[in-house]
Amino acid sequence: MKREKKSRRLSITVPERMHRQLTVIAKKEGSSISTLVRKAIQKEIDWMVKEELERSADEVAPLYASDPDLTIFTVLDGVDPTEDLHGLLSEGHSLT
Repeated sequence: MKREKKSRRLSITVPERMHRQLTVIAKKEGSSISTLVRKAIQKEIDWMVKEELERSADEVAPLYASDPDLTIFTVLDGVDPTEDLHGLLSEGHSLT
């Protein structure tokens, strides 16, 4: 995970059981609870960005099917640009 130069402190309260679970996992991975939480948050952000891009691709897909200015080059290379986007996203590439 890339570490940004500037960081902001975030305080959260978790149930005791969750804290114990995080402590066990952190020790097992040789990590800190903070690192585990940052990774979990980043995974959620990546998932949300992926979902938003897929929704956006679905919204513009009808334009690619109906607008000749947008489809003219897909005939040349035989590629559906919306399928490429969904394929890229389903392979788990990070968008952030």
